[in-house]
Amino acid sequence: MTNRRRRASRRRARQRMILRMIPIMIILLGLLIGAIIFATSGALEDLSYSSKKEDLSTYFGESSDIEAIVVKDGAYTEERVSLIDGNPYMNYETVKSDYIKRFYKEENSNSILYTNATETIKTVIGTNTYGPTGVENTLSIPATTVRGETLYFSLEYIGLFKTLDYSIFGGNDGTPYRIEVRNSSETVDTMKLKADKAIRSGTSKKSPIVVKPGKNATVRILNPGEGETLDEGWKKVMTEDLIIGYIEEKHLTSPSQMQITVNEVPELNIPQQSLGEPVVLGWSMIAGAAGNDIISSQINSAPGMNVISPTWFYLNDNEGGVASLASKNVVNLAHSKGIQVWAMFDNFTNPDIKTAYALSDSSRRANIISQLMAYAKDLSLDGINVDFESLSEEAGEPFVQFIRELSIECRKNNVILSVDNYVPTVSTKIYNRKEQGIYADYVIIMGYDEHYRGSEEAGSVASIGFVTEGIDKTLEEVPAKKVVNAVPFYTRMWRVQDKTDDELAVAPTTKDGELITYNITEVQNLSMQQAIDTASEHNAEKKWDDTVKQNYAEWPSANGKTMIWLEDEQSLDAKLKVMSERNIAGVAAWALGYSEPFAWNVINNYY
Repeated sequence: MTNRRRRASRRRARQRMILRMIPIMIILLGLLIGAIIFATSGALEDLSYSSKKEDLSTYFGESSDIEAIVVKDGAYTEERVSLIDGNPYMNYETVKSDYIKRFYKEENSNSILYTNATETIKTVIGTNTYGPTGVENTLSIPATTVRGETLYFSLEYIGLFKTLDYSIFGGNDGTPYRIEVRNSSETVDTMKLKADKAIRSGTSKKSPIVVKPGKNATVRILNPGEGETLDEGWKKVMTEDLIIGYIEEKHLTSPSQMQITVNEVPELNIPQQSLGEPVVLGWSMIAGAAGNDIISSQINSAPGMNVISPTWFYLNDNEGGVASLASKNVVNLAHSKGIQVWAMFDNFTNPDIKTAYALSDSSRRANIISQLMAYAKDLSLDGINVDFESLSEEAGEPFVQFIRELSIECRKNNVILSVDNYVPTVSTKIYNRKEQGIYADYVIIMGYDEHYRGSEEAGSVASIGFVTEGIDKTLEEVPAKKVVNAVPFYTRMWRVQDKTDDELAVAPTTKDGELITYNITEVQNLSMQQAIDTASEHNAEKKWDDTVKQNYAEWPSANGKTMIWLEDEQSLDAKLKVMSERNIAGVAAWALGYSEPFAWNVINNYY
């Protein structure tokens, strides 16, 4: 073969080889291009993320198809809202503790009452209707309902009285029902997803997927929960359908804000009927109609007093009958002296009364209130002073509802309503001073009887610590402009005998960790001056006790001694100083029959 022919043959072979390589090169080039696209698209990165899906029943917490999980402060809580016929309801205990304490359940009428400044709104349990007497408004669902032994309130009904809105999701899509309850409008931080990225159950690429809401989905940015820290570059978020999880910030757009608007329900605002000046009240203790004859001298002996409260009215039967010892002549006399009359109404003059029963029914409460208002009108009274004592646990809520309803009629008739209260203790929480402070015009602290007839230990009727604590605890619940503190115009004289060694060994009695070494054999009430005179008659030396801010005296008596903590100018001044420092609404005094000129001189230095 010639050289020429050999070169031609090699050339043709190379061409055939090139032609065979072209498809392979095309494939390799395509693979290269695909690899570049794969890498730049983020798909390569996605391979480092877990594709495992979270078990939502575990993630959301225990749930059922008749309850919605409550979402609060960016977390799923243990709280549940019941779903009744597909509508959200809360149980009575939750409503009372967390939303509206003012609802009153009246067993006799099988109804729920809510009292505002002008009327009481009623709904019969299980019905769609509500309103004051003579008015029927209708809801789309029952306002309240009972399942088993549990009473439920619809969120729709609660929202009539308190700012409340809600969003509910889940159920039909296979996820648990979840609900967010809102009590105010707010502005929240939001971002959008740049791509179809997963929201995960934790701050790790290996955390399971909770949901993939899709590109451009809006999520709310949440703060970490208590004790929770987020890994760098991660955000805690909540989707629009209340699914909470975590996502890397690089998958989110720049922050923006969204306004969540809730229709505001105004807070209950009940105007106070004010005396217009500091209250200086004296109670006049009337045991019978004839007792009104002494009030003229009591008024004349109380310079500076601007309110007198005779003990005129009392609950006389369990159906709401009110008995009266009132005198129009006394009212006319007081008014001629520029003194208002706030007649007292009590529950203890007739010892056979069952207060809880009398106040537990709306018709009986209405009977009481109508009589009081009739007396107020006929006698031209300026006020009613309610003094209900020794209330049982079952009487607490009916009593507070009575005060709410009475306050409406008092405002309609320009009658000032004041309520007497013990110094706050755990056992007297049933009086609900906070509600009284909303509905009543004045809340009066009976700042005495620290040591009372029947006490195991002799002591002051009103030490400065007792008085101060009573005022300060009341001010935690009642505005100062409504608080009046009552001081004692009396004290108690205690006769005691030393306990025998056997008594101390067999039945030791302690008070605040201290052993009581005596038995109380006699207790006697004395007016301020009587107590001072009695100590003087026994040549007892008065010693100032700076702890109680009172003068103390004692003297020997049979097998023991007599002890007395005096109420005098010094002790009264110490109490009034505390009251003045707290700028409360005034002073009251029990009782005018015990008063002395020096007591009014001290009071007039402050009020």
